[in-house]
Amino acid sequence: MQGFLRSLFFGVKKIPKSFAPLVEKGVLKEAVRCNKERYFLKEGFDIGRIERAENKAFFISLAKNYPKDPLIKNLPPSFKTDALILCKIECSKKRPIAFFKAALLNAEHAMIAYLVKKNHQIVAIPFKEPFKKPILLKHSQKSLLELPRHCVVKIDLKKREISEILGALEDPLIDENLSLSLFDRIKDFSKDCLNLAKHYAQLKASDFKNRINYSHIPFITIDPKDAKDFDDAIFYNQEKRVLFVAVADVSEFVPKHSSLDKEARIRGFSVYFPNSVYPMLPLSLSQGACSLKAFEKRLALVYEIPLDNLENARLFQGVIEVRANCTYEEINHFLSAQQSSLDKDLQQSLLGFLEMALKLKKERLKKGFNFNSFENKLYLNKEGRIEKIETQTESSAHTLIEEAMLLANQSSANLLDKHFQNKGIYRTHKEPSLEQQKRLYDKLFDYEIMRPKNMGFFSFLEHALKIAKEKKLEREVSRLIIKSQNLALYSPVQESHFGLGFDSYTHFTSPIRRYSDLALHRLLKELLFHQAKGCSYLLEETPELCAELNALQKKAALIERDFVKRKFARLALELLEKEFLGVVLEVKDGVVVGLKEWVGLKVLVKTNKVFKSLEKVRVKITHADLVLGQVWGEITERIKEHVS
Repeated sequence: MQGFLRSLFFGVKKIPKSFAPLVEKGVLKEAVRCNKERYFLKEGFDIGRIERAENKAFFISLAKNYPKDPLIKNLPPSFKTDALILCKIECSKKRPIAFFKAALLNAEHAMIAYLVKKNHQIVAIPFKEPFKKPILLKHSQKSLLELPRHCVVKIDLKKREISEILGALEDPLIDENLSLSLFDRIKDFSKDCLNLAKHYAQLKASDFKNRINYSHIPFITIDPKDAKDFDDAIFYNQEKRVLFVAVADVSEFVPKHSSLDKEARIRGFSVYFPNSVYPMLPLSLSQGACSLKAFEKRLALVYEIPLDNLENARLFQGVIEVRANCTYEEINHFLSAQQSSLDKDLQQSLLGFLEMALKLKKERLKKGFNFNSFENKLYLNKEGRIEKIETQTESSAHTLIEEAMLLANQSSANLLDKHFQNKGIYRTHKEPSLEQQKRLYDKLFDYEIMRPKNMGFFSFLEHALKIAKEKKLEREVSRLIIKSQNLALYSPVQESHFGLGFDSYTHFTSPIRRYSDLALHRLLKELLFHQAKGCSYLLEETPELCAELNALQKKAALIERDFVKRKFARLALELLEKEFLGVVLEVKDGVVVGLKEWVGLKVLVKTNKVFKSLEKVRVKITHADLVLGQVWGEITERIKEHVS
């Protein structure tokens, strides 16, 4: 049903018989129009699911994107989280409003819950709605007593029976499975899918004909130290000033409409946790036949990009043999110390391209913005608890790879522009609205960063970061600026990318972990190497595919965020009644304090006292909730100075 409802956003030629009553006489009658022999959802209407947070119901569209998820009004209390509903949307300055019109699907078949004892009886508490009425299970109390305390379970709601036991809530090793289950991420691949992957993984590069042999070129991969899926490799020919970007040719191993393809599309993206990955493709491909491992011949799509004339970039089907799989740390050490065990030609390639990458970046930032994201990397011990946290910032090695990948992605977008009249699979990013900009100005004012008169938004962002650097507040200001931005999205038509400053942009370089890139590969290969026979068919599905990808991208981010929140809550339980130095990050319904010692751990404080952003305080952790992933505390001391 969800597939049909999503297709109404983009137009469907024929209403399937099973859905005809819904459109002709039912709840969709007033919301659907017929135009040029296609059925569309009328302007102002939207279809989506319910998501609850803090006793409020929010609307998550199946296909549309809003700066903030609309707040649902007049929703009957009986509706469950994830129910599909029809709404009329009214935009407002702060947050859109979704007025409930009709129910389309309210049948929630399964739910994640945890068991507690209430009134001398063991009951199930819904994880996503812990304040709702508990669920009485059909199992005997004796059998429920045999389960661990606060056991997390999956419940079949029709039968009111446990269908899966995830483990005890207090066990940190449950967290990956719990986060995946809460957001309905399919964990395992089907037997058919695994068998097909195994079959394709046995193929050798020599089995594929009509490919250019690039195995003499010393490509190198540069990735995080725990990476196992190597999507991309680079080499820079200094003499000819040509950059080679090789990207795994995954589409050769994932036939369209095969079980491999269907299961990859359902997932959309790989999900990454600190100690593991739940891949989009089976491991035999994602970490095996498709991964660009050193000294292994691999199929690749190779861009040859002349840096003196970027518009003359050309894409080829090739066979490569990577010379070295390196980490960012190894390359940064080489670039700073000029010492490495790498071959001389690789060293020259890296040093030569670094010089060019820095120039490319400088030129790019005249139109684009450098979002200084301070990523917190969690290190977990064998018990699944946080051992340490490292803040990772941009380095020269990151710049090397980032600028190379941006060039390949831009070159791919240029092909879409030129051959498909600005249609395809684009990566877009809208400039924040005037209301979003105003909210950022107000927040930065609290940080004593004022916008000079007549200064434009883009110039102000650079101005704000410059002042933040001087005040040693770069992390906090960067966080605010990033929060003020719209989400980058996939679009079937060309739109600009505000953050990067590009008129046209797409995703090409990560087909092992992103279905968008895999789909783009198919389109470009059909165009360049197969007489473009199937291009119109592939283009026809891009509107619906982009909508799917935007929803799946959000789901993957929610899974990873839910996992991190629960890990921090577990850490807080080990730190109860202890005091830490912190800084006030936000003042809203309460005060949000970020800890200096445990970066990323945020403490919620309910207080009647008035605090300012960036105020330095001492906070005591008093409580943590593993279900909500929240940490509470109390401020024990105010320190009269800004954090430095």
